[in-house]
Formats: sequence, structure tokens, C-alpha cells
Amino acid sequence: MSDATTSLEKPSKPLALITGATRGIGRAIALAAADAGYNIAFCYRSNEQQANELKKTLQNKGIHVLAYQCDISDESQVESFLHLIEQHFDRLDLLVNNAGQTKDGLLAMMSVSDMLAVLNTNILGTMLFCKHALKLMLPARSGCIINLSSISASKPNKGQCNYAASKVQ
Repeated sequence: MSDATTSLEKPSKPLALITGATRGIGRAIALAAADAGYNIAFCYRSNEQQANELKKTLQNKGIHVLAYQCDISDESQVESFLHLIEQHFDRLDLLVNNAGQTKDGLLAMMSVSDMLAVLNTNILGTMLFCKHALKLMLPARSGCIINLSSISASKPNKGQCNYAASKVQ
């Protein structure tokens, strides 16, 4: 997948960055932001086909798009993505931390690796994106960060103790 925008000139429209945008709520947010006049940068973990489909859909709306595959719990990957955003757009107006992971199971039987996978994605990943997004937003004295939660934070389904803990706001 190409990580380039549709032109070499830096776009002047505001830029929205959505994590986990290839399906579900993230995809709907990306499409709505595009309809509201934003260029879009988004990241995804593994499904390149879905990412390509979203990128094409967004480009068909006439906007600039930057898609990037990364593990949001890996600071070097997050930092690389934000560096690309700075190079291509020289701005960041909106960050929507949507990416999330579930690994449901009963706590007494849950592995530490499953606990950490959820916590690293849902908490650490959100914090890393906020940290690195601020490096673009603070000098501009502008920007908005939205961190999505879940109803499961207050009313979890059976086996969602790690997910519920990671979504408390």
C-alpha cells in the first residue's frame, strides 16, 4: 500500500487522524470526517485489503489520504506515522483514538499475555498517539483529541474484565 498523498503539495484542508479506521466505528468516523471536509490519515493493524478499500473510497470523495499499517502499542511505529503526517500535511487538527482490542475470557483463566495485549492496545496505544499528536498540535495552538470509550467500561459482558478496565475514562 502506498503511503503517499495524492499530490506533492501540502493540502490546506484540516486533517483528521483516526486509529483503527478500516471497519466498524472507525470507518464510519473516517467517512463522516471526510464528508465534513477533513483530509484523512488512518492506521490499521493487519487488514491491508480493508485499508485499501477505505483509502479508495475516501480518495473518490476528492480528499487526500494517508494510510499506515502499525501496531499502536509500539512507540517507534506511532512516531514514524506522525512523522509521515507532518511531512505530508504539516498539520494535525483532529485525533480520534478509536483502535481497540478485545481478548475476552474469565479472569481466573486469562493469560497475562492476553491481558497485556488488550491493555497495551487500548491504553498505551491511546496514550502514545496523544503524546505524539501533541507535538503537532501544541505549536499550532490548535487541535482536538477524542478518545473513545465503551459501554463495557461500566457494564461489561461476561469475560470482559481486561477490556472493561482498559476503556474506563
